[in-house]
Amino acid sequence: MKRNVILEKVENNGLLIISIGVAVFYWRFDSLYPSGIMTRLITVALFIIYGIFTQYLINSQKYMSTALKKANQELMEQMVLRTSGWTVDNGNLNWQGSERNPLE
Repeated sequence: MKRNVILEKVENNGLLIISIGVAVFYWRFDSLYPSGIMTRLITVALFIIYGIFTQYLINSQKYMSTALKKANQELMEQMVLRTSGWTVDNGNLNWQGSERNPLE
């Protein structure tokens, strides 16, 4: 159970984790050359911001897809209910028609 929660968190924040990992790797690689601390900070910040926005877009798309599937399912259920109501009404009309016209 706990592993599933961890996997879900990783899935929901995967790109953020990747961008932080790349930023840390870049920081470590760039620290071999000690000059340019501001360039390093800006680059790392941009990696992290990229990860946050990209992950936000992916999560938004997943949410919208789920909401669209749910709305579609609700519409299908309403259509089935209304169609079944029409079938019952149509059967009642046929029965009433045969009751009024006994010659058939």
